[in-house]
Amino acid sequence: MRRGFHITPKEETRVLVLRKLRNETWLATVHRGKYWLDGIALLRSPLRRLPYSIMELKYYGEIRIMLIDNVPLDKAFLENLSEKLKLPIILFTGNGIIHPIRLPKDVAELLIRKLSINGIPEPIRISRIISRSLSSLLEFEIGGHNRDNE
Repeated sequence: MRRGFHITPKEETRVLVLRKLRNETWLATVHRGKYWLDGIALLRSPLRRLPYSIMELKYYGEIRIMLIDNVPLDKAFLENLSEKLKLPIILFTGNGIIHPIRLPKDVAELLIRKLSINGIPEPIRISRIISRSLSSLLEFEIGGHNRDNE
């Protein structure tokens, strides 16, 4: 059984970053603090099945907090997601504003500071780099330009 919503911000807190790539494809990256990338997964899941896809991740039992990067999701969905996953969530907007779900704002801000190097949380920065590359690959493959099939 997973632990509750208590989180003590530490240097190596296990973090799941979620970014939407296209349609029903999500990028999930798992980080240990700001220095270690532990895993990457592509989740092909409609929004309603997203919690169950996350629960199937190898590191799910070790994740202490979830960062959602610049995905416009309504608060009711985020609260439901947080409850199903038994994880606090921080919604991180493109302009750096955070919206914590089931986590005190001061704890969320402290965690963001611990995860940041130059003002942006390192797990978010790494996830953005990976998602840009994956988006290009997905467009290349979907556009019919995959030379492996010729």
